[in-house]
Amino acid sequence: MRFAAVFFAAGFLAAVFLAAGLRFAAVFFAAGFLAAVFLAAGLRFAAVFFAAGFLAAVFFAAGLRFAAVFFLATAIFFTSFTSAAVSLAIS
Repeated sequence: MRFAAVFFAAGFLAAVFLAAGLRFAAVFFAAGFLAAVFLAAGLRFAAVFFAAGFLAAVFFAAGLRFAAVFFLATAIFFTSFTSAAVSLAIS
């Protein structure tokens, strides 16, 4: 039940930060939790996608829109390219 414990801990921290008005901290914990779950499930690419999405959200919130777009585009390209390579290797 380790994942359930991590889920409740991350959800609680996210709720606390959200209630305190710290939306970015809440997003951080939510994205970090999802990345950890996907990584534990062996879905490394999904974990990378969520981590990159978190960085993009942080940069966008800081007014660095170009950095946010860069991270999102990189994550999307990386995940789609890798998925295509895996599909090709399987077939």
